[in-house]
Amino acid sequence: MTPETWIVGRDTGISSRTIWAVMMHAVPRVHHPFDFNVPQDPADFGRCYRLLHYFPEWRKRLFEVGEKFPEWKPMIREWDILESIFERDEPTGKSDDLFYRLQELIKEGREFKNL
Repeated sequence: MTPETWIVGRDTGISSRTIWAVMMHAVPRVHHPFDFNVPQDPADFGRCYRLLHYFPEWRKRLFEVGEKFPEWKPMIREWDILESIFERDEPTGKSDDLFYRLQELIKEGREFKNL
């Protein structure tokens, strides 16, 4: 799989496309605020997780997403923990722990966005 084939696939969402756009240097200077976002729930996080497993070299560049979109900074800071929770709960298909942690980080990220 290539990044170009991934983006037209079915396992994408706004948050995973945000990572893709930053990694591919495809974020336009002027963009609509709803075009890019952090993962909102475990399903969104799962798409980001799988994207980074397809392209593991992007994992170490994840900080670039926070540089472009400051609201991602708390999420990136906690990424290892979020991945652990996701991996632990993935077999059940449900993760309240991940959902609530994402919501906390989204709230914290809004503060970065408004700076």
